[in-house]
Amino acid sequence: MLPRYFFIIVIYFFFFWFQFTIIFPIETNFNEFAGIVSLIYLPHAVRIISFFVIGSVAFIPIYIAEFLCHIIFVNQILTDALIRPSLSCMSVFIIFQVLKYFDFNLSMYDKKYFNWKVILFVGFCSSLLNSIFNFIYHVNFKKVDIDISILYSYVVGDTLGIFFGMLIVTILIKLYAKFFLLNNF
Repeated sequence: MLPRYFFIIVIYFFFFWFQFTIIFPIETNFNEFAGIVSLIYLPHAVRIISFFVIGSVAFIPIYIAEFLCHIIFVNQILTDALIRPSLSCMSVFIIFQVLKYFDFNLSMYDKKYFNWKVILFVGFCSSLLNSIFNFIYHVNFKKVDIDISILYSYVVGDTLGIFFGMLIVTILIKLYAKFFLLNNF
């Protein structure tokens, strides 16, 4: 399990770094909420796909990775860096548990539910829950008024992040198969 945890942490860290150094600066030109919320949030794809691949235990490496990213890149105070990652991880965990309760086996080993439509649906549901959690957190604990358009941006950014994250994973798998698996025969 430890190599999987480490791999998830590294991938999340890379996507967050890419988000913070490449996507956020580009978005500042046309997104008034850039830095708060992104229109393409790639780390959400790592959250969702990790839960599909290793199950609910993905909570641990995702939380660790998100905590470290919030400390290193965002320079958040310790309480924010502890709370914000738990909100986003809990949103995915809760959606997976609710769907498991209704007999949906959300695992990459179940071919019935492991397809791009289900992954996008689960990601969309968890982004809805994540935006609600973040709204409650900001309004009640940070005493910040949040515009409803920020909530929409959370949902759109997370969902597009999943879409582009899956696209990146698909391209990498195809390239790996082309250059490393097929050339050996």
